[in-house]
Amino acid sequence: MIPYPSDSLYLLYRTGLAPTNGTSVFVSRLLNGVEDSVVHIMWDTSEAGTESVEQVVVADDAMAWWPFPFYRGRGVYMRCRNRLGLNWWSRDQLNLAKLNRKLRTFRSRPRRAWVICMHEWDASRACALWEGVGKPPFVLHVMDIFHDRLSEGETPKFRRLIREARHVLCISANIAAEMRNNGAKSVSLLPFCSGFSVDGRQPLGAPLRMVITGTLWGGVYADNPAFRLLAEAWPAIKHQFPGVELHYSGLSGKQLPDKLRGEIQDHGLLSHSAYEDLLRRCHLAYLPVSHPSTTVGRFSLPSRLADYLACGLPIIACTDKGTAIASFLGSLPEGCSANVANATELCNAVARFAGEPLRWKEASATAGEYARLKLGAESARAELFRQLDRL
Repeated sequence: MIPYPSDSLYLLYRTGLAPTNGTSVFVSRLLNGVEDSVVHIMWDTSEAGTESVEQVVVADDAMAWWPFPFYRGRGVYMRCRNRLGLNWWSRDQLNLAKLNRKLRTFRSRPRRAWVICMHEWDASRACALWEGVGKPPFVLHVMDIFHDRLSEGETPKFRRLIREARHVLCISANIAAEMRNNGAKSVSLLPFCSGFSVDGRQPLGAPLRMVITGTLWGGVYADNPAFRLLAEAWPAIKHQFPGVELHYSGLSGKQLPDKLRGEIQDHGLLSHSAYEDLLRRCHLAYLPVSHPSTTVGRFSLPSRLADYLACGLPIIACTDKGTAIASFLGSLPEGCSANVANATELCNAVARFAGEPLRWKEASATAGEYARLKLGAESARAELFRQLDRL
């Protein structure tokens, strides 16, 4: 049964809800079936466009009409628009009249808000829009932090949102600690969720199929141990499991390392159902992310982990102990995940999970049951709206 909200709400989230990033996918899952109750206000269409719910405000001047396929003269055009009151923003100043004209076309004016923020630039836009809709009480949802630290000097708007929020929902314990340190009144965890299930999963058999999905973070760090270890271990894995297949789904296929490019079947960005089908056909999931614990990546917790578990996939990762990923894997029931530090450990983990059908079946069942009990979309949605209804 879908947990319906008691009345409408504003969603202040920067971009559209296209399946191009984990946050947008998570938001879409939380809104599944209750989209009509939301007025989505966004301000950055560069990543996921304008794909969203029926009632949407796109407060992004990049969407302003421009008739030519080049940018020469566009600056003058935008300045003229600004003088005529047609732009959404003059630097950080919101065009309140334009916002109100748009809101008057909707069915109602919500009296509460759900604000999603992860860095200071978004916080500055969110603060202006929150003030523009009358400063309704809101729940702040922090699914990542793109700053090494939050401070009044570097992130004043982000800190304002944290302090003004009636409650802060956090995707990881690392983020929750940061919220408490920056003045949050009330904090709780809301892990990512998945609507996938183990129904129809393929039993372990030849060939062994391993899967990698999502953003690869290529070029962000000087070294990605996860891919380096996979490349080092792959010859031994191929020797132990003849015919083994390595699959990839996502938008980062061009960042796959050269040593593995010829070994990986790149499916590109799949539809929701095709992605679930790929996971069910595979036997092990490998997380290609090695965020160092000394970087902002320590806050990150990829939502794809929920999908792996929901489809009954044991997870192998390579990440620092101080990261949110390591903490999450450590909280899982014993026997359905492994965090490895070198190629030998990676080979051993693959052999441990996939060397015997009964052992794999037990690990798969443990992963699927944990996801069903802890990471279900309906329970996550119910908790979100419980916090919103408290407003």
